[in-house]
Amino acid sequence: MELSDAREERGRGVTATVDGACLRLGSAAWLGECGVAVPPAPEHDGPLVALARERTFLAWILLDDRLRPEAVVALAKLRDLGLTPQWLVSGDRPAVARRIGDAVGIDVVHAGQLPDGKLALVRQFGQDGRVLVVGDGINDALMLRAGTVGVALAGDSRACDLALRSADIVLRRPDLRALPELVLLARRLRSSIAIGVGLALGWTGLLVVAAAAGWMPPLAAALLHTVGSVLVLGNAARLMRQQVPDHLEDPPCPATPSLSSSSSPHPPPQATGTAKTGCRSTVAPTSG
Repeated sequence: MELSDAREERGRGVTATVDGACLRLGSAAWLGECGVAVPPAPEHDGPLVALARERTFLAWILLDDRLRPEAVVALAKLRDLGLTPQWLVSGDRPAVARRIGDAVGIDVVHAGQLPDGKLALVRQFGQDGRVLVVGDGINDALMLRAGTVGVALAGDSRACDLALRSADIVLRRPDLRALPELVLLARRLRSSIAIGVGLALGWTGLLVVAAAAGWMPPLAAALLHTVGSVLVLGNAARLMRQQVPDHLEDPPCPATPSLSSSSSPHPPPQATGTAKTGCRSTVAPTSG
C-alpha cells in the first residue's frame, strides 16, 4: 500500500491518499468536521485517534504512553528551587491530562489544547511574570517561542526539529533532571556576572581615585588596571568547577506505570505547559 500526498493538519491529524481515496487519521472532532460520522469512543484511559476513508469511519486506534521516569523528581526539584506554580498544558483529553498532572504533582491542568491555545495560555501566564516552557513536540513550538525561556529536549527520538529550532535552550540529554541543573547554573552565572561587574567597577574606581589623589603615578594605575581583568576572569572561571548535581548520578529511576499522554495523532513528545513528563508540555514561571 503506497501513500501519497501525505500532509499534517496542525494539532488535528494527518491525511494521505491511498489508491485514490483520502485517508484521515486524527481526533474525532476533526473527523466530524470533515463529514465523517464518528461513533462513540470506546472506554480507554489513554489517548486515542480515529481512522476514516473518505467519509467512512474505519476504526479507533488506542494509544498508550509512558510517563518519563524522572519527571516526578525533576518537577519536585524545580518546585524546591521556587519555580511555582507549575502548569500542565496538553493536547490530551481532560481525563488523560489530569492523570498525568496527579502523577507528577501538578494541580493546574489545561487539557485539549491546540498549538494556538497553548500559545494563548503562555502569553496569559506571562502577564504575571517570567515563564519557563519545556517541550519537544511539534505542537510545543509556538509555546517555546513565546515563553520567557523555552527549553527543548534533544537526543530523543520523539523530539521535533521545529521545537528544537524554536527553543532558546536545547538540552542534549533527554533527561528532565537536567532542568534543575540548568536553573542552578543560570543563577550561578547571573551571580558571577554581578560579582564580575562589581570587581571591575570597584577596582577601576579605586585606581582612578588613587591616581587623582596623587597616591600613585597614572602609568602605574594604568598597568594595575589589568589586575581587575584578571580578577574578573578568575571569578568567571569558578563556574568551570561546578560539579554535576547528585541527582544526575543517581541510578536509573524505577519504571513507572504506563500512563496515557497524548491527544493528537502527533502528540508533542513532551512540555508545564507539560514539564512534558511523558508526552506533553510543562510550563513554569522562572524565578531567576
